[in-house]
Amino acid sequence: MNNSDSENIKSKKIAGLGFPIEKLVYSRYFIILLISIIYIGYIIIFQPLGLSEFVNINKPLYIIGYGIICAAILIINFFLLSVVLKLKKIHWLTKYSSFAVINIFEVAFFSWLYTQSFFKQDLVVNNFINHLTVVFLISVVPLFLIIFFEEKIILNKKIQIYKKYIPKEKDDQVITISSLNSNENIEIFSGQALCFKAAQNYTIVYYISGTELQKVIMRCTLKNIEEQLSNYKEFIRCHKSYIINKNNIKNIAGTSQNLKLILDKLNFNIPVSRKFSRKDITSLQ
Repeated sequence: MNNSDSENIKSKKIAGLGFPIEKLVYSRYFIILLISIIYIGYIIIFQPLGLSEFVNINKPLYIIGYGIICAAILIINFFLLSVVLKLKKIHWLTKYSSFAVINIFEVAFFSWLYTQSFFKQDLVVNNFINHLTVVFLISVVPLFLIIFFEEKIILNKKIQIYKKYIPKEKDDQVITISSLNSNENIEIFSGQALCFKAAQNYTIVYYISGTELQKVIMRCTLKNIEEQLSNYKEFIRCHKSYIINKNNIKNIAGTSQNLKLILDKLNFNIPVSRKFSRKDITSLQ
């Protein structure tokens, strides 16, 4: 496997990053360690659930037990629960939120069982609702901050991947787009073409004429347009409903789960399919 193949495989993996929050194992362990430390720190400082009234020489060890419970649950969920949440039918925000809520609930439940087992009679306050409240207060901020920053990191990685393939030079050549109705055929320079949008059995062609954005509806499918443009490397099927001219990509926006391409002079953004394949990425070179 050559360097180009390796880079393309890496590009595909980064471009497809979704759930879980972070695919790299060491990053998962860092997140687990961070949340566990915050959990233990909160209990040591504020000593909720009546722990401030609990006097025992082994009290620090008992408190560390809460952190071990938290870490164990996060490890299990990062490596097992993530398999369930990879289902593509689930929206990315639902996945992240579900992951956070399930972890909070499980940490609260097993912390409550831990409390019941070791010092049920010694604590003034010991019920599940109180444990859930404490765990929520401890976890909700770091969990959602991690989700927010991971989202930004993944988005930045994707943007860097796609920006590498935005060419600096534009070579124009005349292209002919044929319709089922011969009187609808158009001839334009390749540099004029911005994108082709599917509209059932029709295709909307967006192109620049002079300095103005023009739109033409043609009686042919996007698949047919794709076949006609197969010899022109600048045209990429980036989405089931769009073919774009990569030479006219101006910028990339959106979230890591919902990338948008900003094309020069086009007054709307183009979505990028999450199924953007290795072949698609390679063709951007």
